[in-house]
Amino acid sequence: MLTISADEVDRALTFPGLVETLRTAFREGAVQPVRHHHAVERPDGAASTLLLMPAWTDFNAAGTSAGGHIGVKIVTVSP
Repeated sequence: MLTISADEVDRALTFPGLVETLRTAFREGAVQPVRHHHAVERPDGAASTLLLMPAWTDFNAAGTSAGGHIGVKIVTVSP
C-alpha cells in the first residue's frame, strides 16, 4: 500500500495544476459505483461506520486498457 503524506502532496502539486488535472479526469470520465456503507458493531453500542468509495478510469469510454487509474477513498466515522 502506498501512503502519501500531506507534505508530499504539497510538494508534488500546485493548485492550478491540480485544477487542470481534475478537469481532464472529469472530461475523460470515471466509473464511480455507489459507495459502500458498513456498520461497525461495538460492544458499547456506539455507532461507527466504514465508508468505501471506489472509482476508476472509464476504460470503455477511453477505448483502451492502457493507462488509467484505480483508487479507493476509505473513511471511518466513529465517536
